[in-house]
Amino acid sequence: MIGAGVSGLLSAYYLIRSAGSLEVSVFEARGSPARPHCTGLVSVETAERLPLSREAELARFRLVTLLVPELKLSASFSYDRYAITRLDRVKFERMLLNDIMLRGVEVSYNDPVYEVRRLGGGWDVRSRSGSSHYDYLVLASGYNARLPGLLGLKRCVRVLSGVQVDVEVGNRSELIEDSITAVISSYLGGGFAWLVPLGGRGLTIGCASDNRSISSLECLRMMTSLASKLYGSIKPFSGVYGGAVLRGYPIEAIGEGVVGLGDAVAMVKSLSGGGLYGISIASRLIPELILRGKYRVQSHFTRLARDLRQQYYLSKSVPTLLKLARSVGLAGKRLYVHVGKHLSYDNHIRMFIESLTSRALVAPLTSRSTLEISI
Repeated sequence: MIGAGVSGLLSAYYLIRSAGSLEVSVFEARGSPARPHCTGLVSVETAERLPLSREAELARFRLVTLLVPELKLSASFSYDRYAITRLDRVKFERMLLNDIMLRGVEVSYNDPVYEVRRLGGGWDVRSRSGSSHYDYLVLASGYNARLPGLLGLKRCVRVLSGVQVDVEVGNRSELIEDSITAVISSYLGGGFAWLVPLGGRGLTIGCASDNRSISSLECLRMMTSLASKLYGSIKPFSGVYGGAVLRGYPIEAIGEGVVGLGDAVAMVKSLSGGGLYGISIASRLIPELILRGKYRVQSHFTRLARDLRQQYYLSKSVPTLLKLARSVGLAGKRLYVHVGKHLSYDNHIRMFIESLTSRALVAPLTSRSTLEISI
């Protein structure tokens, strides 16, 4: 395994349980396990596919409010059940790490991989600690501009810069603890932003933007200003943290003796930048892939890639959808969308399509400022 992030740890977790006799090694360039870098939001369905996730759960949410400031448009998606979970990603990854190390997996930190080449039906891996030979390679390196191409893996990817900060707000009564706020705006450099309660007066403020249009820190300042208008005074109690937020999809995630997972092959939900959805599906397939061959799992990887590709093109359509929303009279509206138990938060496309084609939306657009929709 190249990478000891969540993709590499989950792959090792499932592999060592299915074939404990295999020698599994994990190379990691960083010097310590797990670091704060994301909000940790996943659907309940995705969380249920992740081992040990219940022990790392921080909160659950049933309401998502989408704001479009320049249109003065808000759309609140209310679920009949808790639909979204927030995980403590640091705790989750450390639990995975402890589990696999107890089962004999060797994890080598401060050990970046410099060179990988095909040799004798396997792979020769040269890292800081030396050279080793392996029969199969799992690339779980996070976003890496170089390695996927060298290993014959293909992806479509666009990289945003994600930053966030944890703050204490002055007016706790304005916080709805089971509600998340997302912001889409042309001012965010083609990206998006989020406000996620931490419990009590705690709030995570985050933003993912294209630094060519607006710097991620300037984007974060804008979101902090918005949060202060909503919740009163803002007092940070963490430093700014984050990393690359990807939009894209895998084109070819399986090669000869190699497979790519997570950000390494843009295995992400593009609208939210969420990687755990795809990882929770693909990591379970690693033992079958390595032990029984590509043909046993190819259809699963193909379906996942198709799903993520559709979400990518939906994310690219957001500017067009915002123009359409203005032209059909959605500016200044408040939409309340009631989501039934059958529909997962992961299914962004179906949520959009069923909301936009609802009779409750289409009929009263010109006459009502508040619209209620059930899907």
